[in-house]
Amino acid sequence: RPAGQGSWNAVGLPGAVFALRAWAFIGTASFLPLLFELRGWSSTRQGLVTGLFWFGGGVAGVVAGAAADRWSRRPVVALTTLSGALLLWRLPIAEGDWVLPLAMACGALLGAPHSVLMVMAQSLLPVRRGLASGLALGFLFASGALASWAIGLLADRFGLVPVLQAGALSAAAAAAFSLLLPSSRSSETAEA
Repeated sequence: RPAGQGSWNAVGLPGAVFALRAWAFIGTASFLPLLFELRGWSSTRQGLVTGLFWFGGGVAGVVAGAAADRWSRRPVVALTTLSGALLLWRLPIAEGDWVLPLAMACGALLGAPHSVLMVMAQSLLPVRRGLASGLALGFLFASGALASWAIGLLADRFGLVPVLQAGALSAAAAAAFSLLLPSSRSSETAEA
């Protein structure tokens, strides 16, 4: 194995998935109110669409965790993230009342892998799972903050809609990288 490959697989690869997902999920959530304010939506409806986006992610995290326990982590992370990328491409240009269910579905799919990725992060430091969780969450939220800053800068130059749509490319890249993550099935079989 080439020098450094093990450290990339152990830390760099999950870090890339976390950062790319943060761009798509946290970055998008940060700008949903502005997106719909620019369309003339009331503050109440802006809050509703953003709340549904976050709510979808929270509920789907529980479902994805159960699915990963049953079928393996890697395909669950990849499929939900890629499906979320497809909806994220559509969300910034969607119109009408179906924006609300679309936002919830998009948030659900982009947020679903969160709990699965946290378990993967904990497996990196099995004796210090609390530390691993704290580091992973800190990295995730720092990545989300940087993504929000970058989205704001890019939106000032290119417009908010195309920059939010570009988040779909970030999510698709996260899905591709997640296919390289370790499979949980082989480790569980070895432990049984």
